[in-house]
Amino acid sequence: MPPRKKRPQAKTRSAKQQTRHPDSGANKPERLDLLVIGGGISGASILYDATQRGLTSLLVEKSDFASGTSQASSRLIHGGLRYLQNMEFGMVRESLRERRNLGRLAPHCIRPLGFLFAKQRGRGTSLALVRIGLWLYDLLSFDRNRRIHQRLHLPRSRYLSPAACVAQEFRLPVHQLTGGVLYYDYQNQSPERFTWEFIQAAQQKGGRAWNYCKLDSLEYDPTSGLYTAVIARSQTKDQITVQSRSVINAAGPWADIVQRLTQGSQSHTRIQRSMGIHIVTRKIAQDHCVVLMRPDGRHLFIIPWHNRSLIGTTDALYTGHPDDFRVTRADIAGLIADVNEAWPMANLELNDVLYYYGGLRPLVEAENTAHAPGDDDKKGSYGASRRMEIEDHGKDGLPGFITVLGGKYTTSRLLAEKSIDLICRHLGVAATCQTLAQPLPGGDYQDIQDLTAVHQARFGHLATKQQLAVLTGRYGALVPEIMATGLPSALQTLECAAANGDIYYARELLWIIQNESVYNVSDLLLRRTNLGFFGDPGAVCQKNLLRLFAHTHQWGPAELRRARSEWQALYLLPPEA
Repeated sequence: MPPRKKRPQAKTRSAKQQTRHPDSGANKPERLDLLVIGGGISGASILYDATQRGLTSLLVEKSDFASGTSQASSRLIHGGLRYLQNMEFGMVRESLRERRNLGRLAPHCIRPLGFLFAKQRGRGTSLALVRIGLWLYDLLSFDRNRRIHQRLHLPRSRYLSPAACVAQEFRLPVHQLTGGVLYYDYQNQSPERFTWEFIQAAQQKGGRAWNYCKLDSLEYDPTSGLYTAVIARSQTKDQITVQSRSVINAAGPWADIVQRLTQGSQSHTRIQRSMGIHIVTRKIAQDHCVVLMRPDGRHLFIIPWHNRSLIGTTDALYTGHPDDFRVTRADIAGLIADVNEAWPMANLELNDVLYYYGGLRPLVEAENTAHAPGDDDKKGSYGASRRMEIEDHGKDGLPGFITVLGGKYTTSRLLAEKSIDLICRHLGVAATCQTLAQPLPGGDYQDIQDLTAVHQARFGHLATKQQLAVLTGRYGALVPEIMATGLPSALQTLECAAANGDIYYARELLWIIQNESVYNVSDLLLRRTNLGFFGDPGAVCQKNLLRLFAHTHQWGPAELRRARSEWQALYLLPPEA
């Protein structure tokens, strides 16, 4: 089937114009309908929903988009099977419904992934209870494939004998197994890019998003009903003042810190920060995510990831300031020890770690059930609910000020819908949610194979069929924008190879640098592409990529030295102490 035609849209500024920071010399503060604080998946989804409803909206993020909690995920779109343990049936059904919605809205961003849970004797929940849980999971996801392209259909779960488990994953210790199950969720191909695409969709409707802009102060004037925000730009070291009729605090682990900037805001929920890390290693599992159990009952995931293994996650209380969080070598060593203890044939060592990352989850915990530091993980952050919460501070004398907590990739669209419903009521705007009506920009097609054929026929004079197939798989319906990028002849044959062998082409990288608010090499390596996610791409890639940055941003020797230092720091293991 041919790709759907895009619906006509009102004229807006180009993405490049929209993402550029404003002239700081303006004297009169700009007036907005909505200011969104935080550029993770929650903030990005909120910006998208608000602009779809016609609200004049701005998002500010103190670092890069998706550089906090949103870059520290296990890269999954899941229905929350584990939530069944807490009898949170409504939350599971909600997650499963949103999983299906994302299959329609962002088909280019997700892929089906099988999860192999092999039950080892003496570990975790009994296999009978697991099978009952999966029966409920299948029941609650009865509509999982409705209006979803066949390529994204998810099969029902099924029981496996010990021998069948080993047939799926030959490294499993058959003599320790009592059986297993195979169930399915989605893998998020690039969560950071997924976040960016919500921002990009908002920009098409006139929304704006500024990264590297920190909120310095936020004051409410009850006479005018306006919030005045002073925003510091780290790129130019100056300040911008804006006024807004409403504010959504989507700062994740920093949400309580943002709340304290406003006088009178009192949170009735406690943010419990949970620390989680992941490591990328040589490939130790095959085509399925292998789900193992630690002795204390916590799960461990060995996720197939572009010919590598992505392993995680840890789940421990973190009591420090979120700005001070760092992954330590002891954290990495502890995760490796967990893998080797649960799966001896993995035989992982520290030098197998190609890349690592970590972050803080802002979990919602009521004050009367909060856990003190030192509680075991199962009673602490591991056992805490993953529910979302939307807190309206109107009761504190701050009408139109909302804090959102506990969001995740799967339910980010729904969190945004509920939040903007509240904002519209405050503003007196009669506008319903539109985010289920139109796919994300890259997902506006019906069949990926047909779309690839169209791109190959249309742009065959600019790239090979293989290159166009790769680009269509990454960017979907956005390929025409990429191919329209002017590419100087000196850069036409330039390529950058990731450490796992994936190739990125000059035209796509130049398009990203020019149009997607990229200021540092890590923005591109880790948050607009997966280029740097599998370990250091190497000297040739660095040289080629810096040529593209120099061409676009006119970087001189000082900027290039800074970029090389930043690059090197990304792939150093943390010190031992």
